[in-house]
Amino acid sequence: MSSLTLFTPSGVVPKAALVRLAAKRLSSLGFQVQIDTDANARQQRFGGSDATRLAALHRVALAAPPVALATRGGYGFTRLLDHIDWPLLARSVEQGTRWVGHSDFTAMQLGLLAHTGAD
Repeated sequence: MSSLTLFTPSGVVPKAALVRLAAKRLSSLGFQVQIDTDANARQQRFGGSDATRLAALHRVALAAPPVALATRGGYGFTRLLDHIDWPLLARSVEQGTRWVGHSDFTAMQLGLLAHTGAD
């Protein structure tokens, strides 16, 4: 069974129940699901303050799960780019983490490649 971590690096998840529902469905598909402690945080239209979302990203990188799955895209991730610990994220990739997301989360994937060569 593969494990994955759900985290919110961009836009706010409109209802906390949606993250729990996603975890339940992923569990039924055979994943062992962890939900980041701040996955349901909110500040305006974001999934928490910039500092909260950055801390979540780094926390997930330190845990280095097989899959790090963004709960949603949307506006907001690009605000974090100048503050990301790129070597930390690269180490998570070296340990097998696959970072998965869409929309503005693509900026993280491209930043990781540009800063470290990791993909």
